[in-house]
Amino acid sequence: MLKLNPNLKKPLVILITVALLILIIGLVLFNNKKDSSTPEEVRGVAGDPTDVTMDFLGDWLEARKSSTTDPYTENLANSMILSIEMVKKLSAAEADFRENGNDPVLCQSTIPGKLRSKSVFETIDKAQIMILPKDNQTTIIPVVTLTGHDGLWEIIDITCSNGEEAPDQGEFSFNKEGQLLKASLKPPLDNQYWHLVFEQDGTFGYTAPLFLSETSVCKLSDGDEETCRDNMFSETQKVFVQGNMTEAGVDVKRIEIGQ
Repeated sequence: MLKLNPNLKKPLVILITVALLILIIGLVLFNNKKDSSTPEEVRGVAGDPTDVTMDFLGDWLEARKSSTTDPYTENLANSMILSIEMVKKLSAAEADFRENGNDPVLCQSTIPGKLRSKSVFETIDKAQIMILPKDNQTTIIPVVTLTGHDGLWEIIDITCSNGEEAPDQGEFSFNKEGQLLKASLKPPLDNQYWHLVFEQDGTFGYTAPLFLSETSVCKLSDGDEETCRDNMFSETQKVFVQGNMTEAGVDVKRIEIGQ
């Protein structure tokens, strides 16, 4: 049997001990690094997406109404319902809010009395909600986008949209390219109407119901233009839609039908 020289045993024990200490320290540092990312991964609030959105907007509104504080002082811009990117967006908007009164959440300088919500769409892991003032006829409204994960809802964006009135000079508040869906839609989406599925801010999957009228013009693939009819369209067809966004959907003015 091979025997170690007694003079080598002590250095070998020291070497093994040092190696084990290095391994333990490495594991501790690795776990600490993993733990440092936890706050980003667990952000969100449990509940119905409309309810948690209205709770956040309600708190923001109450802070706006106060004569002694404001939403930023109340740290609402770092609410757990907001994604890290949304926290950064609101933080960047603070200077404009304080200097010019531009509110990045309510989307107006005047303070509404009460708010109501209108769901644009909701799936098991994504939702979009319009926020409308009950006592103010402003056409600029917040549109809140949420994602769901592990039973929690997280606001990933708030955009200020022209909700009910077309801009001047013949422009439209809705100009999007996407695909059409109708028969394959599932609740809460209404399959009585064609919906456009489109991309916004780099994310595909936003939807908007399309409302046709006698003034809705369709440009066909051969270049001809006709009044839009429901039977002109097919599932997953690619189109470009122009119209005016309302709280219910898009009042269609023009559709260009792709090949």
